[in-house]
This record gives sequence, C-alpha cells and structure tokens, in this order.
Amino acid sequence: MINEDPKKQAVFLQSLCEKYEIHLDELFLGEVEMNGIKINLLPCNEKDKNNLLDRFKRICLFASLAGFKSVMATPGTENPTLGYEKSFEKTVIMHRELIKIANDHDVAYHVEPSRNSLINTPKKAFEMIQAVPSLRYTMDFLHFQINNVPLEESMKLLPFSGHMHARQAKAGTGKCSYEQGEIDFDKIFKRMHELNWQGGICMEFWNGPEENAKGINPVDQNILMRFELNQLIKKHFGFTPE
Repeated sequence: MINEDPKKQAVFLQSLCEKYEIHLDELFLGEVEMNGIKINLLPCNEKDKNNLLDRFKRICLFASLAGFKSVMATPGTENPTLGYEKSFEKTVIMHRELIKIANDHDVAYHVEPSRNSLINTPKKAFEMIQAVPSLRYTMDFLHFQINNVPLEESMKLLPFSGHMHARQAKAGTGKCSYEQGEIDFDKIFKRMHELNWQGGICMEFWNGPEENAKGINPVDQNILMRFELNQLIKKHFGFTPE
C-alpha cells in the first residue's frame, strides 16, 4: 500500500495519529519487501539493487510525510557463499546508499545490532560504524544480554544510537519476565544522561509460544517497563515524561 501511493498512506496515518493522539518516532521496517519477497542488502544483480533502492525511496517519502523521525532497516546478514568479510563489504556499500536516500527525505537511518546479524557483537558493530561513520543504531540490549555480553561493552554503542528498544532479558533468554531480567537500565540511563542522549525509547515486549507457556503477560511487562523508565528518566534527567 505504501509503495502504491506513499503520499495517500501518509495522510491516512497522520489522520489516525491526530485522532488517537499518537506521536510517531521510528518506522520499524527491517527488510524491504517486494511482492512478498524480502530484498536483502546483498542483491544478486543491478535489477534487484535498483528495485531495493526504488522501494526504499517510496518508504522514506511515506515516513517523512507521515512524521516519522527515523526508519529502522536491517543491519544485514552473512551470505555463506560470500563469507563474512565480503558480505560485510557489500552491506557497507548498501548502507551508504540507503543513508543518503533517508537523509534526502529528512529521515534518520538506523539499524539494530542483533544477535543474528552481521553486527552481533559490540566489536563488529564498532567496525561497521568505522566503515560507515554516519550510520546510527537502534539499541536493544537483549541481543547482547542473551549472549552474556557485559553491559559495559554494549553500552559503548550508545553514542552511536538514536533509538532504543526496552525489555528485559537474561543470559540464554532473549525475553524474560521483568523480575528475572538482568539488564541494568539504571546504568544505561546514567550513561545516557552523561551523553545528553536525545533519542526515542520504545517498550517492545510481545509473546511467542515460549512466553505464553510461562504465563507471561506482555501488557504487564510493558507497563512495568514504562514505569521503570519513567522513574529512571526522573532520577537521571530530572523530569517525568508526559
């Protein structure tokens, strides 16, 4: 629908936001799709590449007109045939082109360093920033906590992030109930204040079969996290969000 008429869909979304008093922040995109098929950042030919770029232009036009501040795209994955290094190089080239398209539409371009992506460790995420200095991240600390990466290491990516997903996790478990969580958001917000961090934060807990089996209520989890974040913002930034 966005591809067919991005301007019309932007106006429609704006009307819904006004009606329900919703403030847009980041468009969670992930991979671009065409005819139900995902177009990754390693296109096989120029036709696929041009299709990806054209579709992304329409998405960014929609995002800009609707009022989104940023678009979150995919960080890229390794193509086993190409290997990690070559996949990394080709992904860097695509990120540079997609960043330019987003910026031309006054929309920030973010990707999420995730455990199944090319940048599944803080070290690899730093290497990507070095290759694409204008790239910015959507941080979700669960992708590092699940692999028991020290928070001190993953927090080093905060200066390069413009958005954050908030939910609890622990070593070996990507999503867990609030009381079992190991992510120290107090430390994170202390560091964010030191950086004068200005990004948006999204509560992001939903259930899969595993969470359902454990009797976890996703609404409760998001409410608990919202309360926690409000208290930490008040503690470290000196105000309570509306």
